[in-house]
Amino acid sequence: MGTSGAAARAAGVWKVYGTGEASVKALRGVSVALARAEFTAIMGPSGSGKSTLMHCLAGLDTVSQGDVYLGDEKLTGLSDAGLTKLRRERVGFVFQQFNLLPTLTAAENILLPLAIAGRKPDRDWYATVVDAVGLIASSSSWSSADQHELQRWYRQYVHWMRSSRKGQDEDAAKNNHGTWYDLQLTDYALFLGDRDLARSIVERARTKRIQLQIEPDGREPLELARTRAFGYSEGNLDGLMQLDTLGRHVGVDLWAFHTSDGRSILAALNYLLPFALGQKAWPYQQITGFQGDMLLHCTEMAAVATQDQRYIAAAFQLGANRNDLNFALFRFAVAHR
Repeated sequence: MGTSGAAARAAGVWKVYGTGEASVKALRGVSVALARAEFTAIMGPSGSGKSTLMHCLAGLDTVSQGDVYLGDEKLTGLSDAGLTKLRRERVGFVFQQFNLLPTLTAAENILLPLAIAGRKPDRDWYATVVDAVGLIASSSSWSSADQHELQRWYRQYVHWMRSSRKGQDEDAAKNNHGTWYDLQLTDYALFLGDRDLARSIVERARTKRIQLQIEPDGREPLELARTRAFGYSEGNLDGLMQLDTLGRHVGVDLWAFHTSDGRSILAALNYLLPFALGQKAWPYQQITGFQGDMLLHCTEMAAVATQDQRYIAAAFQLGANRNDLNFALFRFAVAHR
């Protein structure tokens, strides 16, 4: 293959350990390009330089001669600080001989690189991993042993979520943290086949989340107090709507829930929509800039769930300039409802 589209490549790489008669030439003029989105097996007898080459390609070791590239970025000549930043932000490692750090929880091990980088994790990511496994479960490349081991890990993680102080703090959180805790735990419970646990979490969300988080006029006070009030209000609502989607698998409907004074998921959406559509000026902080189309996903979910023409029209207005796959799927769902 050509080198322009390579994920990583080596050009005339030598790696020599030691000097003089005691020197060991681990790599001798190696040139190789590893394609993007493909698995590459590097094979050879023990001592042939396989690990050395991988370490050099990943920026874990320097070369004695030649050049190494990660994408179009040249690693050769980068400072230690530059290599550290590159490894932290662009490279993932799986070491056969290393396990989780015993002083950290399972979750802390997973999030350690983000913590070192000072970055917050994407809370959707955990659930995405479970969804991805569902897509490949029927593949011949995914064995029953793979499925068993992953479920074993998630079973331990669910136990940690429910029993650890950090997990219990998130469960007790009254804002979006509590909502997304419920969403993650429900997703994992369904993945593990624990329908009773999933059902109990979604059922309690009626009073523990919707009733406490949403005012009769649809405002979400704990999210409005944030410096990105619209973003957090939308994010919490998105979590509640996704929780309803999971709840349908165990016979629980959150869309239909409303208190006697009008607190409901749709009340929260109805509060935000006029601002998103430009009919009203947003009166709270949104320090990253106000973007009404942030509410598109919530509006799409409401349109599909309720078949209400108001939400369908609002979704098309918010997505007027969108041509991504998600919006294409929404248009298809509406057209074939």
